[in-house]
Amino acid sequence: MPIFIAMLCLAPSFAFSQTEKVLRSDLDKATKNLTDEQLARLINYAFKLQEEPTVKKRKARKPKAVVVWTNSKYELNNITKGNILFLPFKHTNFSDIPYVIDDIKSNCDCVTVQKPTEPLLKNESYTLMLSIDTNKIKDNKGITILIYDNSSPSGKTYLFVNVDILEQATAQH
Repeated sequence: MPIFIAMLCLAPSFAFSQTEKVLRSDLDKATKNLTDEQLARLINYAFKLQEEPTVKKRKARKPKAVVVWTNSKYELNNITKGNILFLPFKHTNFSDIPYVIDDIKSNCDCVTVQKPTEPLLKNESYTLMLSIDTNKIKDNKGITILIYDNSSPSGKTYLFVNVDILEQATAQH
């Protein structure tokens, strides 16, 4: 019986190397003592095995761009509340893979940034301009900007801005 199951399960893979006549003869011998119900169950099992992938395909990894940011952090002290800050974040793509920014998120609604619409090609640079409305910041704020991109190694880039805000009354004295 175990030999029959093995043959039935492996039959599809051997079909190309053996003739149909030999396979039928072997199956007839192995199945002659089975009931119709047992035979039907074995056939259904063999079809299920045939439909299942034998080797799971690994998800293909896309190549990553190698991008270098000139600066990725700002420390801003004694900033008067009410100002709009403009901060440049320059970066260069050093790989053959075009660098693409998919999305940009921030942990503060005070940040505005427009992502580039075109990919950054090899040896090209781009300055991502970030604007911060200090009216929306209370006291001190650590701002994190998360860029979803195709950069090496993780496909994410983090930019940081620490802002120390002075209230306008404090700043005038």
